[in-house]
Amino acid sequence: MNPHFDRYFDGPASVPDAVYAQIDHIEPGRQPDDLGLVAFDAIDAEWIKKQAHVDPCFDMDDLQRMEMGWRDYWAKVQQGLKPANPFGFARLYRVEIEMDTERLVQSPPGHPQSSSQAMQILETEWFKLERSPGQPGGVDAKYYPAAFAAPLPAHVRITPATASERRALTKLVTIDDLAQVNTDTLESELGANDADLLAVYDVGQGNANGLLAPSTYGGRQSTALYYDIGCGVYRNRSTTPTPLDFCFKLSPRVLLSHWDSDHWMGACVPGAGVVRPGLTLNWVAPLQTITSHHMTFALDVIAHGGTFRVYNPPKGTIGIANTPAGDRIKFTVGTGGGRNQSGIVVAIERDTDNGWRSWLLTGDCDYGNFLFALAPAPVVGLVVPHHGAAPVTALGPPAPAGSYRRIVYSFGSGNVHGSVRHPTAASVLEHTTAGWMHLNWAGVASPGGTVPGGDALATCEHPASSFRGGALLGWDAVPPLTGRPCSGGCSTLPLQV
Repeated sequence: MNPHFDRYFDGPASVPDAVYAQIDHIEPGRQPDDLGLVAFDAIDAEWIKKQAHVDPCFDMDDLQRMEMGWRDYWAKVQQGLKPANPFGFARLYRVEIEMDTERLVQSPPGHPQSSSQAMQILETEWFKLERSPGQPGGVDAKYYPAAFAAPLPAHVRITPATASERRALTKLVTIDDLAQVNTDTLESELGANDADLLAVYDVGQGNANGLLAPSTYGGRQSTALYYDIGCGVYRNRSTTPTPLDFCFKLSPRVLLSHWDSDHWMGACVPGAGVVRPGLTLNWVAPLQTITSHHMTFALDVIAHGGTFRVYNPPKGTIGIANTPAGDRIKFTVGTGGGRNQSGIVVAIERDTDNGWRSWLLTGDCDYGNFLFALAPAPVVGLVVPHHGAAPVTALGPPAPAGSYRRIVYSFGSGNVHGSVRHPTAASVLEHTTAGWMHLNWAGVASPGGTVPGGDALATCEHPASSFRGGALLGWDAVPPLTGRPCSGGCSTLPLQV
């Protein structure tokens, strides 16, 4: 596994002279005059240059040689081998810059678009960040040499990559060679999973949800399917629990909502030792623009014997998987621009004594980009989009159904994104207006500092004196808290109902 993803990284901590970078995400400021956060995924330019001498996959000066190198790599994968990850020792960095993001998000140069479309365009761009200490025209930045390492300060100059650099980098970091899965196949695979309970795991500032199979091990339930295996990283690394070990007893499949690192990095974080069974699983992710970090992770999965496929259905496609118990797992991809708003969204539905009910898993996708098309059954369990970020579309959430209902906010205590902290008052207001009760958060300017109460649960440590733990959701009544799944060995024990 690339050392950048190691929670106990102890490698060199220095700022490189130059990196090639892509925008991973942008968090606009809360108010027009507030600074926002631009986060880049970056790879050391000098490392690429040196690596080209020994690995043709990185020869940016000879694209034909680069293509031959990658052709050889993928041929080995198709033969069922586990070739070493070409990015296995790439020097990766997260670079975070606080700046005025308003104009950047609203209108990239030469592309006047909506903010959603602008984000989609910005994710395809390549930049060069060069150290420029004391030079005018630069900006202050923080370089993270690893996902759980402290940042290094730097003053950098940002320029667009040249046309030739962009062509080479686009060939170097591409999702096009990953195997694809169609809707019929994905329906068949998801349909093997019954869903007695839904777990929303406490992973800090990230997202990880699990469908718990019928009791299998000594009356305890194990995770049959994961929707994201994330955790808090970079500036929110301190929000991740220690230890963080997931249940992999049933070798569950993983459906990745989208490629943001706080939705998959938990698979790289064993609580103790070096075993990372999450990298040996079968993963499915949406076909989106990816960064050097995302590609490195996917190839790490392949190197460990797992599989990584991408899902790219026609817009508006609704997959429906029928489980042995008669449940339905419906899925679609968001219709918006950028990774957040084009992720995979899932509704799990069951015919209960009170009629059809559903749990709704949203990733970071806002309601206006999937709700009409997915048309879930009346919702009794809802995981709030984007950790409770401010809404980005006009369509609000579905109303709760029945007397038993739970809405869950997955975020980390003390998380920060520029001037924004999740959850936001705007998100709480939107869900309260729709009928989800938040006793202690309603009308609060900065919610998240207390237990929410009412229909709401928060998978974080609030207040500090309370226990930490995920949430467990049932169908039509408060479920009993189970023992540790699969008789132990994992730390992600739901403690809230």
